[in-house]
Amino acid sequence: MRKIILLFLIITYYSCATKVNRGKYCQVASDSGGTCISFDKKNNFNWKTNTDFGPPTIGKGSYEIRNEKLYLKFKKDSLNYESTVEVLNTEVTKNNNISLVIKVVNEQKMPSPNALITLDKYPDRKNYADINGIVKIEDIPKGKKQIEIQVEPLDVLESYSFSFTPKKNKELLVTLHKAKPRIISDTLYVYKIIESTHKKLHLKNPLGKHNIEFLRIKE
Repeated sequence: MRKIILLFLIITYYSCATKVNRGKYCQVASDSGGTCISFDKKNNFNWKTNTDFGPPTIGKGSYEIRNEKLYLKFKKDSLNYESTVEVLNTEVTKNNNISLVIKVVNEQKMPSPNALITLDKYPDRKNYADINGIVKIEDIPKGKKQIEIQVEPLDVLESYSFSFTPKKNKELLVTLHKAKPRIISDTLYVYKIIESTHKKLHLKNPLGKHNIEFLRIKE
């Protein structure tokens, strides 16, 4: 009799415990796009967020539920750039500072106007390409330590980073390829589960103020 009661309690506990059902759940409403999360029976998930502008954000990993919270552990992934940078011209200078000319184009060699170019050592200096995709950055102190340069286009091209050693004046050509999905990598998202049914998933970010409601999508 005790074994039957114990078995009944175990079955009741697991039937009432918070869980996430298998399937694809998509955000009910969002002005800037929406997120869909797919859960499988092996506790794996796939994440995709679409936006009105630019490529989607994607990620995948494993999930678990503890203390009525959903833990989404995104696996580590790498982003491979297809964009390139090449040196068009180099000039030796005796000055203590060097200048850098960067032309930003797409795969068809058309200019990418208003692309933002920033140097990690000088984050406050915002440099924007002109209508021809060209920007000139002057008064960069000479040095042997590499500077990381970030190119962020205004159009739908991938952002691109590369290293530069400020020893000589240089003219560079940066060719940007079409933007690929942004990847969520090696990250943990935690949500409090407010409601989880076969048709609905209602979550809250413990650090945020707004709840996120998902509906199950038939595939």
